[in-house]
Amino acid sequence: MNSIRRLSYAALLAFSALSGAPTLASAQGSARGQFAISHEVHWANALVPAGEYQFAYNPGTTGLLILTKLDRPHTGFMFLVHDVDEYQLMGINQLVMKQTNHGSYVQDMQLPRLGMVLHFPVPTEPAQVAERTGVKPGSGQ
Repeated sequence: MNSIRRLSYAALLAFSALSGAPTLASAQGSARGQFAISHEVHWANALVPAGEYQFAYNPGTTGLLILTKLDRPHTGFMFLVHDVDEYQLMGINQLVMKQTNHGSYVQDMQLPRLGMVLHFPVPTEPAQVAERTGVKPGSGQ
């Protein structure tokens, strides 16, 4: 219960503001907006520092999510979107995190106002499962 509360608290703090009004850049489902991350997170294979970011996603051309850090030091990231689902529910835009022993990972970027959810890979932790069960990965036990 404590870990669920801690994860919920971290998610609320970490992503205080996905833009409330992202705009639809074109009729092909492009998305643009801004958000803030309050602490460093893992996103696919990158470590993304805290800060203010803008994002752009165009599924019709590249399938890449492009993040640009707005505050200093300026930096940018490109992520291949693992999968996209239609999202018809109403609500706020948000990042969904998965907490692991190695830190917080971005699992989903929910953009209900644009009708989509972008999914990103999160590593599994087989060594930790094996450690708890006493079975080593690949041992066949």
